[in-house]
Amino acid sequence: MRGSIRRWSAICLTAVAAALLAACHGTGTPGTSSGLIPQAPQQSGAAITPDTLSPINIYPGEVVGNDNMWKPKDGDTIDGGRGKPVGTIPCNPTEFLNDYHVHAYLGIIYQGKQVAVPDAIGLKGPGPEQNGYITTAKCFYYIHTHDASGLIHIEDPANLPPSATPYTFKQVLDVWGVKYGEKNFGAFKGGLNVFVGNVSALGQTTVSSYKRFGQTAKLDTIPMKSHEVIWIEIGKPIVIAKKLPPVTFYTEY
Repeated sequence: MRGSIRRWSAICLTAVAAALLAACHGTGTPGTSSGLIPQAPQQSGAAITPDTLSPINIYPGEVVGNDNMWKPKDGDTIDGGRGKPVGTIPCNPTEFLNDYHVHAYLGIIYQGKQVAVPDAIGLKGPGPEQNGYITTAKCFYYIHTHDASGLIHIEDPANLPPSATPYTFKQVLDVWGVKYGEKNFGAFKGGLNVFVGNVSALGQTTVSSYKRFGQTAKLDTIPMKSHEVIWIEIGKPIVIAKKLPPVTFYTEY
């Protein structure tokens, strides 16, 4: 994983973004116990502290927050899918980019600073990164990540409209293998505060307003809507809703 997350050349960024935007609008891609690892924080233009809040403009291959803070650093934990069916969700040799395909964002803040969501969640046998983005794997769950931007890809072979919500945050956690309680999220210890937001109309790309999700014990019931943004804060200090940064998606849904 890269130590710097903002050093793309204009050529690479344009090429990769174009390829990924095409993929997210309908081209197929053939498939070919959580823990905390203390380490020095990485620099990120979108990293969060209580005093400096930067808007998050997601792009393919981005790393948002301090990376490699999980065990394993990337992919599912020992309690996650790792190729086996997770409930009704199989690990499929191909993605379903031409069917139901929406995106959500997960932001995790531990003691006031953002922790990057791992890449390769929901990918068994992921291939190599290309400019921070993984495009190949032996199999893909319907819910997965390609990079460490926090963008969650939600796909399904069913012919559903993008307004449908066939999954909740429970399926994200089950595929990933992360468990939570009132005083922890995975191995991150501390009281939980959860905030959620969404676009005002389907197809919009920026989420800038959040409200507290009061039922922390039922965190897994949050519906995974198109462009749903979920902020999970563990421990203090707390970044209040109005100081959480806007999140802009690069996908229509």
